[in-house]
Amino acid sequence: MAKALVFVAPAHGHIHPTLPVVQELIARGEEVVYYTTETFVPQIQATGAKVEVYQSIMATLLPSAMTSTLMTSKGGNAPVGGFSAAGMPFLMVDEARNVLPQILERVRLEQADYALYDPMCLWGKIVIQILQLSAITLRPTYAMSENLSMMRPMAGRFPQPNPEMMSTIQKKLADLGTAYDISLPQNPFSLMAIAEPLNIVFLPRIFQFSGETFDERFVFVGPSITTRNDALEVAKELQLESSSEPLLLISLGTVFNNRVDFFQQCFQAFADQPLRVILAYGSRLYPNSLGPIPDNFQAYPYVPQLDVLQHTTVFLTHGGMNSTMEALYYGVPLVVIPQMAEQAMTAKRVTELHLGLDLEAEQVSVETLQAAVNQVLNDASFKEHAAQMQAEIQQAGGYKRAVDAILAHTSQKR
Repeated sequence: MAKALVFVAPAHGHIHPTLPVVQELIARGEEVVYYTTETFVPQIQATGAKVEVYQSIMATLLPSAMTSTLMTSKGGNAPVGGFSAAGMPFLMVDEARNVLPQILERVRLEQADYALYDPMCLWGKIVIQILQLSAITLRPTYAMSENLSMMRPMAGRFPQPNPEMMSTIQKKLADLGTAYDISLPQNPFSLMAIAEPLNIVFLPRIFQFSGETFDERFVFVGPSITTRNDALEVAKELQLESSSEPLLLISLGTVFNNRVDFFQQCFQAFADQPLRVILAYGSRLYPNSLGPIPDNFQAYPYVPQLDVLQHTTVFLTHGGMNSTMEALYYGVPLVVIPQMAEQAMTAKRVTELHLGLDLEAEQVSVETLQAAVNQVLNDASFKEHAAQMQAEIQQAGGYKRAVDAILAHTSQKR
């Protein structure tokens, strides 16, 4: 039995794909110690892992670092925020400076055999470098390499960091390297492109931009999905088996969901349509702020998404990678309304592969929402392509293939 450490950014979209992997590692005899924030302790403990808690600044600053003007609505309402392509490297460096003093000595005492880490978790990479641990990346979204930048597919659509911002980040990185006597890349975007001898990617290769260019170090396992016993009471109320009408699921995920204006547009767009609509509006607004809810809608702060997707006809989504992969796991076509750069990349990929449609900010209105959903409903080719992607995902192997690769790699290293 070997001991593994897990270092992952404290965000739902980054942690959720790792949970089945951790549970399977433990089932196969590994010991796992998972470093996280208080919010995620119950989910991680349920896998059987030992949990070590730290205090994070990323959990509170993540939305402002990643938001864009993509969700500006018709009628002149203010956008969510201003996207800075430099925002994420700033946040990663500041989080590393915050977390490292809390956990470095605790990690040293574990005397672990190897570490699994999220490329957005810079402090994890630094711990690995200081302690000279064998490392494997767990990538919840698009893989990057020295030859493929994550931003290249979206070149021209988003502003790039200005020289002053780049200089500030480079100084922060240099200071961090000096403080811990290690070498860090001077290009901040190289931080997320560092490739280890083994890199687990939670996408099927066909969905990855330039997927054919990645070598054997990158194992594309597809979405990491297993049964989740979440929102059981909501699941009972939904009575998913009883619906005979097409089912439209609407969700903006867990971070960028404070959008009363958008949800009200959805009410206007679909209230009189022959659809059953399930809306997940998140935990950041009061239900009464939505106004009257149409009779064909069921609205909850949170719904058991995996259960609902098994009965869904079309998914209207922000295009988060977890949500996108979960929909395609069940062969559900999408209408994507992205709210940040990565989600815009996913929207682009969805349209390229004919898995659904992409609505940009200036397109979002009652009429375009209706038109997009009806087009996906009535054009059988979207469902056919989603079914083809579902087959690709099933062949990719998921969390079991991920664990096969991890154990083969670590046993060879030992």
